[in-house]
Amino acid sequence: MNINSFINHMSLGAALEPQQIKVLCNEAKTQRFASVYVNEIYVSLASKELEGSSVKVGTVIGYPFGTSSTKVKIFEVKNAIENGASEISLILNLGMLKSRNIEYIKNELKEIKATVGKNSLKVVIELEYLTLEEQRKLIDLCLDLKIENIELLKRKISEENILQIQEFTKNKLNLNLVGNVKDLSTLQRYVDLGIQRFNTTSGLKLSKENNEKFWS
Repeated sequence: MNINSFINHMSLGAALEPQQIKVLCNEAKTQRFASVYVNEIYVSLASKELEGSSVKVGTVIGYPFGTSSTKVKIFEVKNAIENGASEISLILNLGMLKSRNIEYIKNELKEIKATVGKNSLKVVIELEYLTLEEQRKLIDLCLDLKIENIELLKRKISEENILQIQEFTKNKLNLNLVGNVKDLSTLQRYVDLGIQRFNTTSGLKLSKENNEKFWS
């Protein structure tokens, strides 16, 4: 299995320098990863570094807490797309969701989806903080608004978590996983469960392990 096409090569650190982004992009081109994920400030640089390659540029809107206003998030999305991003991950305001202000969440999703346009929108679902009912409600909103992708985020995600999400989505949404994957066997297990992309800082390690397995 060519795992490299499953990997979003990610680096979102607070102290990253431009040269580190260039290295990240070169690694992604060499390994033919699906995309790189960088902070919005570095989208333009990443786009230039990846020009002519098949590697896409992604960024996270509302990072890290999702508590900026919808207006600010829309500005971030527009700026990111203008600078070359084609994959947009959205962090929502969990406080609004937990306080049952569903109309706020729905309106934000609608406005961001309209701004993203033909590009890929992925809604981050932070399993750590949401009850099953809140997870289901958010997924129902995505389905109603014809948002096709969600990203699951949890420090220690389980197979049961993924199967529960699959039940909520009725297998109608593309599933991405943020973090958690450090070895090839775990990645393969999650692929079997329906995960289609992995936002990870372990891409090089996973690719090397896969190559070693293939040639052994």
